[in-house]
Amino acid sequence: MTDWGEGLYAKVADRIRDVFIPAHHGQDFDSLKVLRFFSWDSYQPIKAPGGEEIDKADLRFNVSKVLDNLCDGKTPLLKRIGRRGYFRCIDYELDTMDLKAARGAPTLDLRWPFALERYILLYAGNIAVVAGTSNSAKSAFVNDFLIKNMWRHDTHLFSSDMAAEELADRLEPLELDDDAPIWNNCHERTSDFADVILPDSINAVDYVEYVENVVEIKQEIEEMYRRMKGGRGMCLITIQKKGDEKNIKGQIIKHPLGYGGATTLSRPKLYITLDPATLSIYKAKKRAQREVNPNGKTWRYALLQGARFVSIVEIDSDGNEMGQPEPLADPNQPAPVEF
Repeated sequence: MTDWGEGLYAKVADRIRDVFIPAHHGQDFDSLKVLRFFSWDSYQPIKAPGGEEIDKADLRFNVSKVLDNLCDGKTPLLKRIGRRGYFRCIDYELDTMDLKAARGAPTLDLRWPFALERYILLYAGNIAVVAGTSNSAKSAFVNDFLIKNMWRHDTHLFSSDMAAEELADRLEPLELDDDAPIWNNCHERTSDFADVILPDSINAVDYVEYVENVVEIKQEIEEMYRRMKGGRGMCLITIQKKGDEKNIKGQIIKHPLGYGGATTLSRPKLYITLDPATLSIYKAKKRAQREVNPNGKTWRYALLQGARFVSIVEIDSDGNEMGQPEPLADPNQPAPVEF
């Protein structure tokens, strides 16, 4: 039973200001999330100390009124965002960067599928996102990444996509030794990944989904970003995305970003997209080679037994293979091949 005391508005304001807002710094939400947070949307009656039942409509009205009022004043606690009825808790804290100490900071020693380490680097505490269509080898990418790094770092997989039997079956074609760390470092988890990822380890989350609104994906990424900040590891996160489709004129409409759109782009330092048979680097902040821009690089691939990437070749925007030998000047002499 909730002890409301006198003044429904004042009690609602106290609970939102003192309990809800500290738990949701930097997050987007609507009034429904507030009601659910306090279990005010349940079928159970909410009663005042005198025993009279509080009208649910009156309670919802006061929640909406409090949220609106907290957006006003000299130091508002909330701000209204894009969609009508949505708010964000304002975070006034600032972290001043020590640029002198950061000069020459080492990057993480990582190995990637497709040998992406030739083109991209990450710093400690960074997060990376892989956005892929259904059945586009997202899990195979994650497994390959962890296997390539499991002897170099402490690695952990948090899976919402597969149970133990499915994951073991997916790893079987890779013929791993029984003492391979990946056999013991996989964990089943469906949400609130920031509570369990390890800031000083190499984490992989496969995958983040939403229940009611795609904004939940952005919030999960934001929370994991905050969790990893200051750590010595990194976190690789997979999310779903829509595949390309045709409009009524037959033109191809591309959907390069995952569910959540541009809101999923701000925190990752590396953003990879996976479509059936193609992988692209959509965003890479740190180049492995200053003279080589990895953004937009695309590869075609095949997937063997659902586990191994094979027949990998870089392609241009038209789908043509790149890096082929020059035409033979003398048919009796082999063409030079650069590696």
